Amino acid sequence: MEDVALRNFRDFLTIYNQMTELCFSRCVDSLNYRQLSPDEVSCVDKCASKHVNINHRMMSIYMEVQPQIVSRRIEEMNQQNQLAVTPETGTTESIAITPNQEITSPTGEAIPIPEISGQSQTVSQPA
Repeated sequence: MEDVALRNFRDFLTIYNQMTELCFSRCVDSLNYRQLSPDEVSCVDKCASKHVNINHRMMSIYMEVQPQIVSRRIEEMNQQNQLAVTPETGTTESIAITPNQEITSPTGEAIPIPEISGQSQTVSQPA
């Protein structure tokens, strides 16, 4: 939990520093005076408020879209886990096996299939 808080604080500081640098370079014309001129103050206020509003908008959109992205990724990972894909061919083949048969693993090892209520099973095997 502490790592998440630290990462969030770093992200905040990064955004703050980028906004400060951008608004300063756009709005401050002269460093001859200790105080900012009224035009510079107005420019910095507008610049900072624009960046804050954009950041809020982006975060609200992110919060709406992120659950959809996560659920899509979970579905994709589940589909990939259900398929036994071989790296050499990238294909799979479903075969029906009956209890007490053996299948051969990619390493050539015989794998016995135990009987489960006398039913046949479908197993994905590399092609």
